[in-house]
This record gives sequence, structure tokens and C-alpha cells, in this order.
Amino acid sequence: MPRTHRITQLELDTALLAEDLRQAELFRHNETYDEFAIGTWRHCTLWNRTGDLRDSVLETFAGGGVPTEYEQHLPYVSGLVRERFVIERLKFGKFIILGPGSVLVPHRDYLELDSSFVRIHVPLQTDENCFSSQEDTVYQMRLGEVWFLDASQTHSAASFSGSPRIHLILDFEAGELQDCLRWPVPAETEQAIPESHIVRRREPRRGEREAFLALSGVVDEVNYRDVMAMIIKRFYVARIPVRETFAWLRDIIAASGHEKLLATVTAAEEEFLVRR
Repeated sequence: MPRTHRITQLELDTALLAEDLRQAELFRHNETYDEFAIGTWRHCTLWNRTGDLRDSVLETFAGGGVPTEYEQHLPYVSGLVRERFVIERLKFGKFIILGPGSVLVPHRDYLELDSSFVRIHVPLQTDENCFSSQEDTVYQMRLGEVWFLDASQTHSAASFSGSPRIHLILDFEAGELQDCLRWPVPAETEQAIPESHIVRRREPRRGEREAFLALSGVVDEVNYRDVMAMIIKRFYVARIPVRETFAWLRDIIAASGHEKLLATVTAAEEEFLVRR
């Protein structure tokens, strides 16, 4: 399977898309996997195993995904998916909404599944203050672009925008990326994040890590996720290795003397980065 990269740019009908997004505001959003987010992170399911809106756990199953009632209320997005992608291989499709000031904890996906999955992202509402990461690279997916995301690698997202970031995410069961697309991908397509989309971050400042370690005086079971969010947000502006986000948090908690909380965070790191 290739690395994360931009596949193409879709020409979106902004009026029809806006109508679908207005309709989606009326949907009841699911908060499955909310442990991955700090802030606001919701999704509404458009295709899944059963067509039941409550069925939101990614897993393998025979046959293609079944449309939910929400899919039927989004004619433009549904038509776009059916026109551009091989719907017969689609297992899950959903809107993911990341709220202003929210972050996703660095994590890996698909590790618990036996089959080969292909994940596609299509940003439907975003701006220059929304970011994604793959391992130690911070980059931006822009409106209407189609991206392949290597979800088995450590990835994350952050929104410093004043508006929700909305992505259409499609999970296909397929051995090759081309098996999911209704158009041929040119052989010369660069299978890497384009340089034009990579965010140039500053170097860490002297004493920056030590300033975070001083939070050991206030961290506890109530606010440790807020501290984690602060560290992740710093990763998006400074050249800190992504796995250092967990290391900094562990060091802060270790210095605080909260042994039970340290065990909780260490287990969470294992779950997010190794076992899933």
C-alpha cells in the first residue's frame, strides 16, 4: 500500500455542497471513538455494515456498506461518492467534524483488522488553520482534494480555525488504491505528501520542554487531557517528534507523583500507537 498522498482535486459544486452540509447540521452525531479527541469530535455515519445509524465500529464484513438514512438526505455528496469511487468496495463512509480548538490524539488505525483497508479523505469544509499530521510531518489537506491516508502510520489532526473542519472519510476493503477509484491514477502521481502542502514549523525554543514539565505542579486526573491537548498543539507549531507528545505527558505526570494516572496514560499510549 502506498504512503499518504494527494490523489486529485475535485471540482465541487459549492452551492449543492453547502445545502448538504446544512442538512447534516440537523443529524444526530455519534461520538464513538471520542477517546481519540480532545475538544469536539463527532461523526455521522453514511454507510456501514447494517445501515443502522448506531453501528459505528470499523470491522470487516462480507459485501458492501449499506447506506444509512443520513446518506439519503445528502444527494450531492452521495452522488459524488457513487460517481468517483467503487461503491461496491466501500465498507464505511462518514462525515467527521473536528470543532474549533480541538485536536486528535496521535494514533494508528487498522491494526486490529486482518483485511486490507484503504482510507480516503475529502475535505468538505476547511481553511488555512486546519492541520493534519503523518508521523513527524505536519501538512494540510485542502478543500475538495482527494487524499489517500496511510492510517496504519501515526496520524493526528488539529483545528485552530473558528469554524468546524468537516471531512468525508471513506474506508474501502481493497488490496490496491486503484481498486477503490473510478478513474485511473496516473503512474507519475507522487506517492508522498507534496512539499507545497507541508507546514514549516519553528524549532523548539530553549527551555520550552522544561516549561511544560512545570505543569507537574497542577496536573491531575481531571485536567491531564487538557495538558495533553496543549502538548499536541505545540507539536503543530514546533518541530517536536510526534511520539514526544506522549513522552512529555508521561514525564509531567511522573514528576507529579500520580502513579495511578501515569499507569493510565502509559496504557493509553500502548493502545493508541501499538495495539490498535
